[in-house]
Amino acid sequence: MMMDEQIATSSVDLVKEGWLRKEGIKVKNIKLRWFILSKNSLSYYTDKSRKELKGFVLLAMVQSINKIGIRQNRPFCFSVVTTDRIYYFWPNSEAEMTEWCEIIYNQWKQLSD
Repeated sequence: MMMDEQIATSSVDLVKEGWLRKEGIKVKNIKLRWFILSKNSLSYYTDKSRKELKGFVLLAMVQSINKIGIRQNRPFCFSVVTTDRIYYFWPNSEAEMTEWCEIIYNQWKQLSD
């Protein structure tokens, strides 16, 4: 297991977990993923079993978190902008969008304090 995967899959300091839809980087399809927010990363998996890590965002690389609203005809979109990519996510409600944005933002800010 690579160091980045160890960071991304660590369940130590688990902050939040739940389902979000995510836009792909190359093909702009939207897939449902299980997300784990920990102290320093946001990891995503194909399902709750967490057997297949699909990717992760290191919070140290985040530049901003933004509520977008509607994107690709889907409401409640928010983005996480990193130094090398913009990630787009869709929870199921406006309340969930606000909660995810606030919690990711708070974890990100704690890293810089």
